[in-house]
Amino acid sequence: MNPRKKYKVLSAAALVLFATIAVVGYNNISPSEASGRGSYKATYTCGQNGKTLCTVGAIGPDKGTIFFIDYHNQYASFNFLEAAPVGWQVERSTVDPILPWCSSADVVTQQQLNNWTNRAVGKGASNTSEMLKVCTSGAANAIEEYDKSSRTRVKDWFLPSTGELILMANNAQGLADLSATEYWSSSEFSNDGAWVESIGRGYQGSAAKTSLLAVRPIRSF
Repeated sequence: MNPRKKYKVLSAAALVLFATIAVVGYNNISPSEASGRGSYKATYTCGQNGKTLCTVGAIGPDKGTIFFIDYHNQYASFNFLEAAPVGWQVERSTVDPILPWCSSADVVTQQQLNNWTNRAVGKGASNTSEMLKVCTSGAANAIEEYDKSSRTRVKDWFLPSTGELILMANNAQGLADLSATEYWSSSEFSNDGAWVESIGRGYQGSAAKTSLLAVRPIRSF
């Protein structure tokens, strides 16, 4: 095992809680079914020209991949989640960059580490903002640089929370050029660790904040 990776296997109780987070937003009905129930509004803002219906797997407004639709109107601030294109950091790259979570091994960005709210769907943006207050390099800083670059038209990308990362793992495998490896979330695990999702292997755990893991930004709209 790579000495820089210090994974911790989750307990059965923790996995149940993670499953609950994922199920809250999991797309288990079709757009037509949801539309018929009056809980989903079709939106034609996807595709290269912005005139394609946004569905899971569709090209998003900034050339990423739509991986979640709020069919049940559970989230007041957004309807869709979009994963950035795989070449978000280096144009034409076919793999995501491998980065530490933060420049410091023991910096704490969230005061209530055991608060599940910080791991929920909808918390990635605020988590990332907190990371940028204390990290001088790492996942959040690379995403901030992407926001400021000419490689993206929009300027609201962030590191997904654990719940958002689980949705991406569940819904976007095979659709968004994700690698079968461990990805960082923006949710902290402890003073020196953060939550990790293993894409393609189906487990969650934690790793030391200085471990080198894959990073994929997302955005909500």
